[in-house]
Amino acid sequence: MKWQIVLFAVGAGIFAFTENYWVAGLCLLAAIVKTIRYRLNKKINE
Repeated sequence: MKWQIVLFAVGAGIFAFTENYWVAGLCLLAAIVKTIRYRLNKKINE
């Protein structure tokens, strides 16, 4: 699960560098959503 978050964050960086800002924004949004879901799942499982 954590590697997906890293992958989206790296993807956002690459797309921002190539000036595909809307794609970078989507990648960043996906990374944020996955981070929140990951944290929520961790709290529920505890």
